[in-house]
Amino acid sequence: MQTYNIIIDGNKKETTRHGGYEFPLALYHTRICKNILGFIDWHWHEELQLSVVIQGQVEFQVNEDIMVLKTGEGLFVNKGQLHRSSNYQHSDSTYICVDFQANLVSGFEGSVLSRKYVQPYLENAALPYLVLKNTEPWQNTILEQIKTLGGLFEAKAPYYEWEMTLLLEQIWLALVKNNFAAQALPAEAAAKTTCKQIIGYIRQHYMEKVNLTDLAQLVNMSEGACCREFKRAMKCTIFEYLMNYRLSESARLLLTTEDSITEIAYQCGFSSASYFIGQFKKKTDTTPLAYRKDKVEHKEGILSAMGKQ
Repeated sequence: MQTYNIIIDGNKKETTRHGGYEFPLALYHTRICKNILGFIDWHWHEELQLSVVIQGQVEFQVNEDIMVLKTGEGLFVNKGQLHRSSNYQHSDSTYICVDFQANLVSGFEGSVLSRKYVQPYLENAALPYLVLKNTEPWQNTILEQIKTLGGLFEAKAPYYEWEMTLLLEQIWLALVKNNFAAQALPAEAAAKTTCKQIIGYIRQHYMEKVNLTDLAQLVNMSEGACCREFKRAMKCTIFEYLMNYRLSESARLLLTTEDSITEIAYQCGFSSASYFIGQFKKKTDTTPLAYRKDKVEHKEGILSAMGKQ
């Protein structure tokens, strides 16, 4: 499954439902260039994430740390961590991404597995992520298991949920035994970061005029310090992030509503339709109208082909 855009709510959390209550897991084959922005923008979620690069080179960023992963390398991202990904040096990159709730490996709440081997490591300041290298035997085993998860999820043969759960438990055990258990465990999870607060405000108020003074007051900083802190951590300015988010939301509305281009422009905080069209084309090399038409025709083509089978 390919995702074209990550939808986030006003509390800065991804709203995509990864799996269902009965089996809280989803797997994606993500070709980065297919995303509306050409990269996967900043987001976070409650689910744990395992990824392996299967083509090209991917630049991942988790909080303030940047890493470039080659084909065959991967990444574990803990819950609640801000992260993004993009093609490295314009490579056409694809990676498998598995998002799953911790209860798949911890069992019921209060179980010994949850209490001793899962909960202490979730959203822990000492364990935001772990790069997985195929040159390290135990990590390479995990990378191969992630690929196996991909095959199981795509095939959906009998018992695939059980087989995937067993693999996830093996992966988690390897992570705990070989890495997590050696890390310092603070008494409680780290507080929300300044950048999370700013992102949360933007995603609640992007349809309005966003004022730097209000953002600075929100995080109890001067305007200059607020801008510097955000750019240092996120590698983009506050207003570059705001523009990207407005464009992402406009793309969602183009595909999910019949609202006019002008209506969508104002709904997403643009001062005029012409300014919206110019910014959209600058980022995507196509106009909003052409983007809507192309995606609708593509969807109709798929449905038509399915109907002929």
